[in-house]
Amino acid sequence: MKRLGGLLICVGILSMWVCEARADEALKEDARKTMVKATQFFRSQVATEGGYLWVYKPDFSVRE
Repeated sequence: MKRLGGLLICVGILSMWVCEARADEALKEDARKTMVKATQFFRSQVATEGGYLWVYKPDFSVRE
């Protein structure tokens, strides 16, 4: 009976480790998509004449 309990604990730990690895991959993909979205925004909305701005207001009324 002790062996079965130990086996179940090992299987449980292994299952949690596999799920965590998959969650890490999902987190990495989510971070990548977010960075692509942010880059697209900066290139299309913030950049001016091919360069990025040093100072700007959230409403883009000041763009330096």
